[in-house]
Amino acid sequence: MSERRMTDKERDSAKAALNLAIERAGGVRALARLLDISGPAVSQWEVCPSSRVIEVEEKTGVDRETLRPDLFLRPRNEGGADV
Repeated sequence: MSERRMTDKERDSAKAALNLAIERAGGVRALARLLDISGPAVSQWEVCPSSRVIEVEEKTGVDRETLRPDLFLRPRNEGGADV
């Protein structure tokens, strides 16, 4: 998986997605427990680290394309709209 620099729009979206994942988990400490890491580690994230995207998706239901749009392409239909 190759990382590229996020656009400002992607970064804003990724930050919002991380906040949603934290909310769905029940807070920073709850997400940390789900991931078996410390709360301060999660608190330091600006966006979800590439090494944690799949696990966060599995535990919270926030999709990987939203968590890290720089790493995962969102599926599109024939008209070019997001699926």
